Amino acid sequence: MPTAPSLPVRTPKELVALAKKHPGKLSYGSAGPGTSNHLVGALLAKVAGIDIVHVPYKGGAPALTALLSGEIELQVSQPNTMMPHVKSARVRAIATTGAKRLALLPDVWTLAEAGYKELEIIGWYCIVGPANLPRAIVERLESAIQRAVNSPEFANPMRAEGTDPVSSTAEALRALMAADVARWRRIVEVSGVKAER
Repeated sequence: MPTAPSLPVRTPKELVALAKKHPGKLSYGSAGPGTSNHLVGALLAKVAGIDIVHVPYKGGAPALTALLSGEIELQVSQPNTMMPHVKSARVRAIATTGAKRLALLPDVWTLAEAGYKELEIIGWYCIVGPANLPRAIVERLESAIQRAVNSPEFANPMRAEGTDPVSSTAEALRALMAADVARWRRIVEVSGVKAER
């Protein structure tokens, strides 16, 4: 979670304290209503008992532009999007949602470390194919994908952007998808986000 450098906070606890002192004054940008960025911000507001204003944009790039220009104070975003701006000190990373601190940002807390276990959320990407692929083809694809993901040519640039490359199996991916559908359903319920009409 990056902030504008002018915001006088360096940790999630300092952010929560500032938001409690000035309810409704801090705004966070997302890539749009109902996105994971929006839901993470809404869940943080709910579990921390703070009033922060959601400002939806039509994608992550406009939200980033708004943060860089000072239009908003916070953004919920992926590490690979923010890392160049964190390195150049145009934004300040104050928290991540991962299970552990990012190797590239060892001084940046996770929200779980700050006491918000509900906000241990990890984003992921996957490769899918048509339904009912023969098992032999699935196994060949799994093997090729695992080799690629674990190769230095793929893994090193990903790590440099703050992303941990991980390979899996079709069965593990199905289980992850099912668990995440249930998790995001709970997040929507807990955060109180309603569909816009």
